[in-house]
Amino acid sequence: MKHNINNIAAMLGASQKYCGGRIRCFEEIESTNSWMLGQIQSGRPIDGIICLAETQTAGRGRYGSTWVTPPSGAVAMSIGWRLENKNPQGLSLVSGLAVVRSLQELGVKNIKLKWPNDIVADGAKLGGILVEIADFQCVIGIGINVHIPAGFALPVNQPWVDISSLGYQIDRDRLAAQIILNHERLLGRYRSGGFSGFADKWNALHAYQNRMVDIFSAGGRSTGMALGVDKSGALLIARDGSIHRITSGEVSARPAG
Repeated sequence: MKHNINNIAAMLGASQKYCGGRIRCFEEIESTNSWMLGQIQSGRPIDGIICLAETQTAGRGRYGSTWVTPPSGAVAMSIGWRLENKNPQGLSLVSGLAVVRSLQELGVKNIKLKWPNDIVADGAKLGGILVEIADFQCVIGIGINVHIPAGFALPVNQPWVDISSLGYQIDRDRLAAQIILNHERLLGRYRSGGFSGFADKWNALHAYQNRMVDIFSAGGRSTGMALGVDKSGALLIARDGSIHRITSGEVSARPAG
């Protein structure tokens, strides 16, 4: 079933920041993030603007990867937010917490987070987050697999899963609304206190907590034990008798081996 903006607006209830007139939904679009960035380039403020798509043909992930969604098979959306600074530490991690909370509120269990921006279930990718910043405005792109038709090939280089294959049937409008509301709640706290107050909650959902992982970066591969994140959102890795802070966005952590 396609998104219904009026339904989403009604579910947002008393929310003042993200109201019905500020939600855009496209039948097909290359990328919700690209559309939002285009608004910034045109001089339009995006704070409180939501962009949704039924089909996304060239959504972007990390390292320039493409995130394609089949018609009405996912929640593909971008949230606009006004920044207080140009380098918000841990913002993608807070967004991940908002997504997990939304899924939990709809009854979906055993969802975990993979640093820095993946939503995972049963060891497979359920969704991802891409934060992009321009002119003190932030675009938070979110993609969640809801029901991917059999035979549709997602362009991801790792195992993936969708909500329906986990045994849940959820309404995409309800999921979108919950994600919007939880971002409103958590981003307000983030704005006033930064990431430090979220670190323990994130570590409690860390898919690889105290597990050996391979770290891939431009310098090659290394192996260590993932100890979670610190108060700034950096990933802590125990290796060679010392603890290393991983902060680069060009790093990926996967189970060792």
